Amino acid sequence: MKIIIKCTDGIMTGKEWRFNGSGQITLGREKGSMVTTAPEDNSISRHQCVIDVVPPNVYVSDAGSTHGTYVNGQLIGKKGQGGQCPVRDGAFIGVGSGGRTAVFQIRIIEEERGTVSPDYIADNMDNHYNRSFNGQNLGNDFASSFQFVVPRIRDIFIRPVHTAIEFGKMNSAILGTTMILINMAVLLVLAVIVMAIAKDKLFGFGAYVPWGRIIIGVELMAAFSYFGLAALMLLSARVFFRAEITYAQLLSFYGVQAIWSTAYLLVESFLLMIGTEGSIMLCLFVFWISILHTFLIGIFSYGEVVHLSPDKKMYSYFVFVILYIITYAIILAILGGGVRDSLFGLI
Repeated sequence: MKIIIKCTDGIMTGKEWRFNGSGQITLGREKGSMVTTAPEDNSISRHQCVIDVVPPNVYVSDAGSTHGTYVNGQLIGKKGQGGQCPVRDGAFIGVGSGGRTAVFQIRIIEEERGTVSPDYIADNMDNHYNRSFNGQNLGNDFASSFQFVVPRIRDIFIRPVHTAIEFGKMNSAILGTTMILINMAVLLVLAVIVMAIAKDKLFGFGAYVPWGRIIIGVELMAAFSYFGLAALMLLSARVFFRAEITYAQLLSFYGVQAIWSTAYLLVESFLLMIGTEGSIMLCLFVFWISILHTFLIGIFSYGEVVHLSPDKKMYSYFVFVILYIITYAIILAILGGGVRDSLFGLI
């Protein structure tokens, strides 16, 4: 029997530990633990929990930790006090305050299942989403399909965010704020340059539309909205999810968003300066792609940044969508009806 323990939430997200055979696996901050958590995670005990591998069964029990140990969101008992909790392949172990400081997933691979390809082992999706690879059916219901697709999409867009989470752990609000301000500065410079070259007009859609009120206007307001959206996220995280999160962490996250935004702006400005109908159409296409990209980064990383337990992350997607819609509704209301008509009607 092979046991793979992977950190899916917390400072050490992505790190894996692999074990073979039977025995006892210890988890905690103690350096001698077989699964060692980050030293700065003080809410995790030195001796947090114990994983007993007794083929074909696997059990988890708390080792007398301060904040307790959670399996799939449920608090479990202590070892020696009848607290052994049997776990199955794909189970989540939450440790620390409320089980949210760090979350680990257990993957159980039984030898009799046959040879598992290296690609499958290296796959960073949750194992119970991959059961079809082992000859078991995923099922035809919408829920199963949704659970299969979401981790793939989330993994694509969430990798750049891990760096922001690390910065946030160090309370580096200065870094995030700096990136956002750089984004604003680039916006203003490009606005002056492009308006001078394009003569303040966009061509190709049967009407003349002021350049500054479309792309630069929306992007600039979006950049300013990072501060407000971070505040809304902070409020929602504490009110709806009672999550332990700081404004510094959120600003660090939006600093990464601002870097992406700046990159898109450079491409958009280059296309606008070309000034042909085709380049302007391509510019508007890139603009909508940038909106979609930042939206996907946000929705699939909200739960990571706010540091939610797995069972609450699905609800966090809905909360972020609402915050996102509110923010851009305010932006468009401030910029006026002309911009709304130009963006959605392409006139």
